[in-house]
Formats: sequence, C-alpha cells, structure tokens
Amino acid sequence: MEEFEKLNYYINKIESYEKIKNNDEILFYLEKIEKEVENHRDFYDIFEILSDEYDKTYNILSLYKQVSRIMTTTNSFRKFLKSLFKLLIFELNGESTSVMIHNNKEKTLEMLGYFNIKRGFNFVYNNKKKTTFKIGEGIAGKVAKNKKPIILDKANNSKEFIKKNNFNINSLICLPLKYNNNLVGILNLSHVDKAVYNEEHKNLLNLIASIISLKAVLYGYC
Repeated sequence: MEEFEKLNYYINKIESYEKIKNNDEILFYLEKIEKEVENHRDFYDIFEILSDEYDKTYNILSLYKQVSRIMTTTNSFRKFLKSLFKLLIFELNGESTSVMIHNNKEKTLEMLGYFNIKRGFNFVYNNKKKTTFKIGEGIAGKVAKNKKPIILDKANNSKEFIKKNNFNINSLICLPLKYNNNLVGILNLSHVDKAVYNEEHKNLLNLIASIISLKAVLYGYC
C-alpha cells in the first residue's frame, strides 16, 4: 500500500490549495500524483479504488490544472475570461456564465463579460448599455451585499431573481469575487434546466472565483 500512502500525502498537500499562494507548488504535487497513478495503472485502477473524497479532490485538481494553463497562456484579461468561460461551460455543465465587476464609487455591479453556448463570448465592459445591478438588487446584488454564494434550482420562480437579458435561466450559481475580503464582483453560472447544480459545483467555482478576483485586481478592473 506504499503507493497509496504516497498518493494520500500528495493529495493532502493539494487539499489546502486555498492557503497555497504559489502555483508552482501546486503544479509540483499535481505532477507527483499523475506520476504515481501512471506507474501503478497496470495493476490497480486507481480511480476505482479512491474514495468519494479523493474523487472530489481529483476534480478540483483537474480543474485547477486547466485553469493554470489558461493563466499562463493568455496575455490579457479579455482572453483569460474567454478561455475560462469556455472551460466552465463544458466542464461544469453550464449554458451561460458571466462576470460582473463591483463599481465601488457607484455602489453597483457592472457586466464585464459573458459567454453563452448559442451566442458565444462578449466582452462588454466599455459598452454604455451593459447590464448593471445595484448592491442588494436581485440575486447578484444580494450575493454582493452578503458576500455569500447562492444556488437556485428554479431561478425563474424566485421573487428575488431579476431577468435583465434574454437568457432562459432555471439553475443558477452566483458567487462573490473577493480579494482580501473586499468585494471585486460576481461570478454566475446558469442552465435552462432545473436543479443542475449542487455543493460540489459551488466548491469548484469557489476556486475559480478566487483566481478571477486576483486577475481582475492585477489588470486594474477594480
């Protein structure tokens, strides 16, 4: 069972990813895990034997590795968002995803960009007609005010849900983007079907949200 002890050690290193600030350190342990899995693939199906918690951890690791590639291969926030949105749509079962940025002066949320499977990517930050919400208004405004995520199974039936676009939405995850506990903006992922998302989706998106927040600050969008 020595190989499992190694895997457990590497995975425990990664499980505290929120406290790790150095991407190189995370990637180092990712490579170690991949090597151990490959070395013992011929006599054990590692992924069958790992517990549910390990499965969840691997989902996080896989997603983080893809995000890390996007971070290192894009040279603008627009390109970063476009690639990241595509990843969210295809990896987390979304139909639409968007980021809104907090305008601290106006106390509003302003649409930065969105991706829809039918309409594609649109970066609307400089568009005067872009969607805006007041802090506390609608689901996005409530998430911004309380700095806590919300999952809805039937968004269209919610009295708090305000429809400001032509997208048909039932399932919705809305998360705050924070940097040093200050509000940066909002991340949304939605689907036309009901009850698509759960706590695991939320946990994966929390990881993405922290990265978007950092990028937004570095590129001067807040």
